[in-house]
Amino acid sequence: MAHPVRPSSYQKIDNFYTATVYEKGGEVIRMLKRVIGADAFARGMQLYFERRDGTASTVEDFIACFEEASGQSLKHFMKWYEQAGTPALRARSAYDAAARTFTLTLSQHTAPTPGQPTKEPLPIPLQIGFIAKDGVIIASKRDGDTISRVEHQIVLTSNETTLRFSDVVEEPIPAVLRGFSAPVTLDDDLTIDQRLAQMAHDPDPFTRWEAGQSIARDIMLGEAPGAAPALASALGRELDRAQEDPAFAALALRLPDLNELLLTAQNPDPETLYVAREALRRTVASTLRDKLTPLASARSETPFSPGAEAAGRRALKAAALDLLSSLGAEQSDLFLAVYGSARSMTESAAALEALGASGSDAFDTALTQFYDRWKSNPLVIDKWFAIQASSPRADALARAERLRTHPDFNLKNPNRVRALAAAFAMRNPRVFHSAEGGGYRFLAALVEQIDPLNPALAARLLTPFESWKRFDGARQSHARTALERLAALTNLSKNTREMVERTLA
Repeated sequence: MAHPVRPSSYQKIDNFYTATVYEKGGEVIRMLKRVIGADAFARGMQLYFERRDGTASTVEDFIACFEEASGQSLKHFMKWYEQAGTPALRARSAYDAAARTFTLTLSQHTAPTPGQPTKEPLPIPLQIGFIAKDGVIIASKRDGDTISRVEHQIVLTSNETTLRFSDVVEEPIPAVLRGFSAPVTLDDDLTIDQRLAQMAHDPDPFTRWEAGQSIARDIMLGEAPGAAPALASALGRELDRAQEDPAFAALALRLPDLNELLLTAQNPDPETLYVAREALRRTVASTLRDKLTPLASARSETPFSPGAEAAGRRALKAAALDLLSSLGAEQSDLFLAVYGSARSMTESAAALEALGASGSDAFDTALTQFYDRWKSNPLVIDKWFAIQASSPRADALARAERLRTHPDFNLKNPNRVRALAAAFAMRNPRVFHSAEGGGYRFLAALVEQIDPLNPALAARLLTPFESWKRFDGARQSHARTALERLAALTNLSKNTREMVERTLA
């Protein structure tokens, strides 16, 4: 289902209002700024507004302004708009202590996608820096430099290149993607100890976050079974400095979700991965309980502030509640107390989600209270549907079926449909991809009902089926049956038929 940021062909363009177009498209523009520099980028934007304001412009019109402002040809950069798929960046290094030199070999590869079997190398801007294992920042000279630098800006344009650095006083730990300088996946071959050093000391927040995520992924995929205590300790240090940036601490506590693991693992088993993820969450929560509990039970701030700093503190509180939910129903009293005293929807929803994830019997009682309080507010009741549909409980599918017949569920209300169907299929992958195929049948039946009313919505709801061929034979059989049932409908809309046929293909 991969497609370029600007699709070259389509049956219905509204099927391409996707994360690739919006999120990757935004990252491409951010990369453009790195490639040509901030000053040239600012001039190019001003030129674009002056020249194209009020017109229907193409990508070529947009890029032409930056070529003129920077004096650089961006023909090669256009490949980011034309080529589908996510480039995989590979980094391998070697240190010569006697010569105090460090070599870094970088290579890129983009896997074939439908209609594009052969990929060209893309221009990938990289922001590279080094630290020692004790956190000391290491400066170095790249070949051709006359002075040492603590960071090096390069653009990888070929399939492979080797960079050489001199005056490197000790073996460095390289960070090659600081600031998430390009939307690529990175294989840097660092050890767990090196990633722990990055978590503790790297000056770049993205590098620290990605190091923690990488360790967590390795643990949950069975590649680093003994690293859980060290990761828990490292996350504890993030909590110790959480007041500096609570929003970052909240992100650090959120371990890779199940959908990410399903895309990363070979021959993924959703249930096995769910169990592995919960085991790691319990280890972290048990280790950090004394630090998480005060954060989770902190009193709501009054007066309420919509500012970024206050939002960061609420996000940290929600992340603490989420981790503590892995400890089970024994935390029910805490979650109920937070729910009862919450002064913001963020806190109320976080407490409800924690009750659901913990398996607590108090979940339904709190849901009833929430509904009674907010039943006259449709947007809030959308949250009520979504919280239940996304809760990975044993009765999740039966609960979703009941919600489908709830008096407040309306097939003609797109927000309500998304609150149930999208939350279930996209945020509850354990249940959606259940071995008996009930999740697939549930979503396909809803799509069949919605398609005559809202073809664009019906087509978008099929997105969770995109990964069906990654699973075992039984799950593939259930998914294929559900999709073929839709394909057999004679009155299926063009939107939905395109998605069904592309997914089956």
